[in-house]
Amino acid sequence: MKFNRKTSWLIFIVITFFIFNPLSVATSNEFVLEIREIGQFDFSGYTYAVKVVDDIAYVTCGDFYLLNISDPSSITEISSFPLYRGHNFRIKDDIAYITDEIFGLKLLNISDPSNPNLISQINDGGTVGDLFIVDNLVYVADVDDGLEIIDVSNATNPTKIAQYDEEGGISTVLIQEEILYTIIFRVDGRSWLNIMDISDIENMVVLGSYDVNILAHDIAVEDGVAYVANKEDGIMLLNVTDPTNIELLSSEDIEGTIENLYTEDNLVYLANKIAGVQVYDVIDPLDIQKVGEFVDVGNPQDVEVIDNLIYVTDSSEGLEILEINGLDKLRETSGYSFLVFISAVVALFIIKRIRKKLI
Repeated sequence: MKFNRKTSWLIFIVITFFIFNPLSVATSNEFVLEIREIGQFDFSGYTYAVKVVDDIAYVTCGDFYLLNISDPSSITEISSFPLYRGHNFRIKDDIAYITDEIFGLKLLNISDPSNPNLISQINDGGTVGDLFIVDNLVYVADVDDGLEIIDVSNATNPTKIAQYDEEGGISTVLIQEEILYTIIFRVDGRSWLNIMDISDIENMVVLGSYDVNILAHDIAVEDGVAYVANKEDGIMLLNVTDPTNIELLSSEDIEGTIENLYTEDNLVYLANKIAGVQVYDVIDPLDIQKVGEFVDVGNPQDVEVIDNLIYVTDSSEGLEILEINGLDKLRETSGYSFLVFISAVVALFIIKRIRKKLI
């Protein structure tokens, strides 16, 4: 029996129709997220980083602030702790680990939110910025000297146990399963993504590097994809499943200045200093879709997302809390579209099998 091209396409259409009705298929960018402000707390200074635990928002704005956000429409200050210029921080087991620029790493006891107090600090010079905690080790980015590793198993006596020198300095630190991702500034003015094996901190090994332009600032890694925020050039998506062979998947030229990003469930949230908060659907890294934005903010600096709330630090307007509507619908649509793609692949496979039997 002869099985011609016309018959093949007819079978393909019929199979695809019965697997999924194409009339009901919708793409994710038909469901733009609705984002609105539901709360704000003004600071008098430059608001930098935010982390949220339960009903408390921790914020650096020069000093370190603890805010009660149980009612976003009526945010109140619980307490604060004086710093020189608080940069980034992490919260773990009732301790806040804070980088205080030229004064190094500070450990605060926050078990009583109304009375944060200094446990200890460590400073050996340089200008510290980002940090990441794994077990009892704090990895601190020094924008002058590279990476410092500090043992905090004894919180009252933090001790530097290792250092990785980088002449141009390091701005960002991220760790996943003994793999360290950093954004480094090289002496030639370029920014690079460095991926290192840190299973042996006394003998850390660079697995791979990738040129991410001049002003790369932040990074997130999810499901083998690295999302790199560039202050002037938008975002880059890199395949890092094999750190020895980093590959560019795609890039999105976004107008504005990207300060930080946050990723969750195939969505990337951008703190864009010019264009506000922007949300991109990256379920298909080769076809990034903008699905939402909130432009009524001054100069977004940091962003964190919990459930359907976005917490944004604004260098001119303090802390803002935004509510997202449409997430469930967007995710259902994205997943449905992906299944349609899979159904097409299955249909083609069935056609090939039929042709083999009939020819």
